[in-house]
Amino acid sequence: MDKDLAHQGQSDSAAVGLGREERRAHTSLDVILVPMRGVLDHYFHRLARTVRPHEHPALLPRRLDVQAIPGTEAAISPFFSPDGRWVGFFANGQLSKACLSSDTVLTATASKDANGAAWAPDGAIVFAPRYPSSLLRVNASGGRPSL
Repeated sequence: MDKDLAHQGQSDSAAVGLGREERRAHTSLDVILVPMRGVLDHYFHRLARTVRPHEHPALLPRRLDVQAIPGTEAAISPFFSPDGRWVGFFANGQLSKACLSSDTVLTATASKDANGAAWAPDGAIVFAPRYPSSLLRVNASGGRPSL
């Protein structure tokens, strides 16, 4: 574990892991420890993360937006686009995306259940429509999902 992160004293539940994973045995359970690179405050309004300008560790604070994105009411299971300009989510039986720089919300496809999704580098969204099921793929601009 990095020296600058080993003694931060923050709980893992408040940590934002941005580093490599380490696997260690903990009693009878396998626990995945992710070195803490940052922490969120208790209200999720601020992030403090470790940066290394010129190899000297320092903390960089950052205020987080606390306003809801219009059109994302009932949104669950969010995930970011590879470029960070969009956030995908499930709501009201739809797999949708919201532009973070405007109020644009677009539907990619219908999805009755929300069982996770990820945005692929080629612009497709891979998602699990229900559990158990095969993963489906849909173009982020919308369309019919395929295997």
